[in-house]
Amino acid sequence: MLFAMAGRWLSARAQTGGAKRKLLVVLVAVVALVLFAPTIALYSPLRQQILTTAVPPSVGALSVGNLSIGWITPLSATNVTLLDPEGNRLAQIERLTIDRTVIGFAVDSSDLGTIRLENATIYALARGDGSNIEDAIARAVLAASDKPSDLGSESRGPDYKLEIVGGQILSRDAATGETWSVESLAATVTHPARGPMQVEATGLVRPAPAAVGGASAPAGTTNAGRFELHWGAGPVQDTDGARLVCQDLPMAALAPWLRRIDSQMALTGVLTGDMAVTYPKEKYDSLSGETTGRISLANFAVTSTALAGDTLSVEDTKLAWKCTASGGRVSVENLSLASDVAMFDLLGTFDERLVRGVAAGKNHWHDLATGGDLQVEGKVNLARLAQRLPNLFKVREGTTITSGQIQFTARTMAQDTGHQVTASLNTTPLAGTTRGRAIEWDAPLDIDLVARHTHDGWRFDNLTCRSEFLQVSGSGDARRMDVTGQVDLDELTSRLDQFVDLTDWQLAGRGEVTARCSRDTTGEFVADASGKLNDFVIAYRGGQIIVEPQLEWKLKAMGASASNAIWPNRLSGAQLILSGAGDKLDLKLTQPTLLEETWVATDWPVSITSSGRLDGWARRLRPWIDLSAWNTAGQLELSARGRVRATPLVVSIAESSATIVGLRAASTEWLVDEPKVQWSGDIAWDSTTSTLVSQSGQLVSSTVSASFRDWFWTADPQQTNRVGGLAAVRMNLGRLARAQRLPAGEQRRIQPLGEISGNVKLAAQSGQVVAAVDLGGQNIEVQKPQPALPGAPPTMQTIWREPTLRVVGTVSYAPQQDRVKFDGLQTQSSTLTIAASGSIDGVSTSQMVNLAGTVDYDLASLSPILAQYVGEGLSVVGREQAKFEFKGPLAQVASGQALAVQPSGTGGASPATITQVSAVSGGVASWYGRVLAPWQSASFYGLPIGQGRISAELKSGQVIIEPLDLAVSGGRLTFAPSIRLVPAPGEVTLPAGPLLTNIHITPDVSNRMLKYIVPYIASATQTEGMFSLTLTGGRVPLGSPDKSDIAGRLDVKSVRVVPGPSIAELGALASEIERVVKGRGLLGAVGGGGQSEPFTLLSVSDRSLDFRMVDGRIYHQGLEFQIGKLVLRSRGSVGLDETVSAMLEVEIPSEGRLRNIGITKIEVPVTGTLGSIRIDKSAAVQSLVQQLGGQFLNEESIGNALDKLFGGDR
Repeated sequence: MLFAMAGRWLSARAQTGGAKRKLLVVLVAVVALVLFAPTIALYSPLRQQILTTAVPPSVGALSVGNLSIGWITPLSATNVTLLDPEGNRLAQIERLTIDRTVIGFAVDSSDLGTIRLENATIYALARGDGSNIEDAIARAVLAASDKPSDLGSESRGPDYKLEIVGGQILSRDAATGETWSVESLAATVTHPARGPMQVEATGLVRPAPAAVGGASAPAGTTNAGRFELHWGAGPVQDTDGARLVCQDLPMAALAPWLRRIDSQMALTGVLTGDMAVTYPKEKYDSLSGETTGRISLANFAVTSTALAGDTLSVEDTKLAWKCTASGGRVSVENLSLASDVAMFDLLGTFDERLVRGVAAGKNHWHDLATGGDLQVEGKVNLARLAQRLPNLFKVREGTTITSGQIQFTARTMAQDTGHQVTASLNTTPLAGTTRGRAIEWDAPLDIDLVARHTHDGWRFDNLTCRSEFLQVSGSGDARRMDVTGQVDLDELTSRLDQFVDLTDWQLAGRGEVTARCSRDTTGEFVADASGKLNDFVIAYRGGQIIVEPQLEWKLKAMGASASNAIWPNRLSGAQLILSGAGDKLDLKLTQPTLLEETWVATDWPVSITSSGRLDGWARRLRPWIDLSAWNTAGQLELSARGRVRATPLVVSIAESSATIVGLRAASTEWLVDEPKVQWSGDIAWDSTTSTLVSQSGQLVSSTVSASFRDWFWTADPQQTNRVGGLAAVRMNLGRLARAQRLPAGEQRRIQPLGEISGNVKLAAQSGQVVAAVDLGGQNIEVQKPQPALPGAPPTMQTIWREPTLRVVGTVSYAPQQDRVKFDGLQTQSSTLTIAASGSIDGVSTSQMVNLAGTVDYDLASLSPILAQYVGEGLSVVGREQAKFEFKGPLAQVASGQALAVQPSGTGGASPATITQVSAVSGGVASWYGRVLAPWQSASFYGLPIGQGRISAELKSGQVIIEPLDLAVSGGRLTFAPSIRLVPAPGEVTLPAGPLLTNIHITPDVSNRMLKYIVPYIASATQTEGMFSLTLTGGRVPLGSPDKSDIAGRLDVKSVRVVPGPSIAELGALASEIERVVKGRGLLGAVGGGGQSEPFTLLSVSDRSLDFRMVDGRIYHQGLEFQIGKLVLRSRGSVGLDETVSAMLEVEIPSEGRLRNIGITKIEVPVTGTLGSIRIDKSAAVQSLVQQLGGQFLNEESIGNALDKLFGGDR
């Protein structure tokens, strides 16, 4: 038992010792885990989370090569790289260290310690719209704004000290590749949690080495410039300050950053300077501090677009200043600029409050003169500027300006009664040479001003401007002011033209002005002004800015102003009247108006009435709306009442009416001729919302009329809820078509007639603009001109008529998808019904159309229209339904002419130009379409065709028609044309091969088809035989079948025809010749003879003849036919207008007396029309005379015989 107890004790002890060992192992593991936790974290997913927290993905991506961190060791990292979201480098640091440990951060997180960056490089890319550095800062600020901040804390963040050693900034121009380097950058930034920040920095600026890539900097800029920056505690107690010292800094380094202002900016030269500013640490209500500095620019030159391609070079420029602010006064002890082209000096004191007031818009700039004692003077060397900027000054070629300056002085000083202001500006005589000849302008310009400001306001003792082209004089005070002036542009032009090339400018005319303003002690004033212009012209490069043969104007205003102000603050009434050359404009203020601080922000209640010639007002509007492409005429009467504000532009016209009598507006494409055009209604435009509103409006003319109700429209396509209204329209199709001008010598091919009228209702629904369209047409006709006799007016033939026509459907526009959708769009008439649906995607870009539908049509009514494109020989019958689909970019389809408003010129307030523009042709090549159109029966130039269908496919600008093989009149019709649509106008191509095979000839076929190749069977009453038609190729221009070029061969077999009355004269000739051949006639003419018998049969034996259609005529040759026993041969042509021009050769049979006396043939010219072929009998007589030659008969017997033969009509 004892032994058992001992065993159990020993066993328990052993178990207890094992547990202790296990616990020790666990403790060791925990301690190791804690000690190495920072290192372990660096190799876990936590590392990436830390980097992402430091730089969010929206800002960029941060990567680190090696990273070291521990509880008691400082943090260090190598190969730190910062990328932007696109993966481009923003910064790279070879080594980064922070002298704080993890334990230190845990104990005090408000002190970041010293952060040291070794060999850090920033990669800056300057663009025309900004830079990558600015983009990164903007992204970082946006990311920081999403994080909560401690608004209640006054701390500016933790303490830290940033040291940069061996830093570099590479600045690269994105456009040129030019790269500059700020290198050897050493900087220390001390940032306490409270108190001012201290910055010390030095560095060099030079062109970047080729190793970093990019283009070299400009030549001559290889030397480095130095700079030093100190920012922190000032030299005086309780002040802060900054000082920048630089030496030989290259100005070219700034060019990439200034090109966002001007893409053509280029700078050269070096800058040396010392600039300092000191200000108190505590903030005061008024300015306090001092700034001093001196800057020197050596060999400076600048090139920019504003200098018109010139380079302004200045050898040496010096700028110096010393300014102090204290006690509400700003003292300028010295502010001077000196160079070889200009100098400027300013000194004195002024009230700081006035500066703040001008900056805030509470005071006017001239108020500075009422609160200070300032003196300024300067001059500009015009001669040197003109020599260095010849393009900007437009110095005449061969001219050199040798002397001339602008000098100016100004002085304000306090007096017992207020402040006195004196100023003068004058130019010294301009002198120069032009092609060896001396030129001079001895008195260009002198301006003098003497004024005083007292408690009663301003008084102008003297205001004069003297020159040979401009005279202005004025004087007065707050109670009364008088001003007169004259301008002579002719004198200005003659003087200035000596030095400056005025080829682009036209300046002429004289003008004068007189103005007076009187004010009483209460501030109420009355102002009157008048003036006139005579033969006044200002034009630039042919564009007229002002053209006034004679214009007079009068202005009268009444209101009130403050006692110490020049400008009024209230107008109780005002009126401006312009009159000249029969035109008049009367602009009135309709109610008293309080003026805003800036006049352009004032709402002006006005009324306007105007009358005169339309061309005169179009000329005056040209600086804003250029109508120079149009010749306009008519008499205008206009009246309107409403409110106008200039900034932002808001126009609200409550009532308006306009009438133009005898309107005529002509351009190269349009000719508008309206007896009277009338407009009435209200209209309002708000530029802040880009919205146009009209409660009601009406436009009436003989061509187009429309009325509007509850109409509102916004220029912002995303604001669909601001679009709506109802419009009723009426259009006269005939006048609208006639308004489109045709090229000279071209005749209108079709003329539409009738009226279209109906309603269009716009509404916003579910983020879309929906237009419900309901239009009706009345008495719609399409006419074409018919051939007329020479000198007679053409007659019109109606080829399509619709008593009524209706178009209904819904069109919607979704701005978010930029898509127009057609729902249930139908066109209904007695001839056809079109039902279509589809969409247009990318309305503002590619305008991709996807349209499908059906057409129910009456082919008999459409045949005359089809004839305009394929010729008169095709007629189709049947009421059928066709199916179609089309896909393609509408924006590229050539669809005629439109009107466009586009800006003209560059920059500034340029006028809008109204011109005609054509859509781009050739876009049909990217369209696809299919059409399947059946017919019940058809006739092709008299050939009856049974039921069939056309299946066509549009692809790559070609319409491929499925080949046709139809049974026709005992034979076959095989037809496989193709249609080329681009380039416009397109054409039908007919392939070589058989078109008609073994066709039985009928009178209808003879009269409608064969007559153009064999004119002698026109109007045949009986026919028999067969023919085949084979083409060697052809083309038919779309819309101009008369300009077709078709060639081929006609094969005939055993054709026998009983001719009609159209060839009666030919029949008489053939009968007479047969009678002569039988022995009666020529030889028996002297002794008398019998009467000729009319022939009854024309036959064509089996043979082939060639034909070709060109220029609207069908030419034939090799045509041989018989009348009785006579053989006749023909060559010539028949026009599509059925005119005949041929030469007929009659072969004399071998038996008979005519052959015996040497007559083998008779040539007879054939003219007239297919309805009445004429024989030129005199030419036939001449043919006989030439063959007889007087060998057997004397002249008298020949004449008697021929008279007998031709009935005395030779």
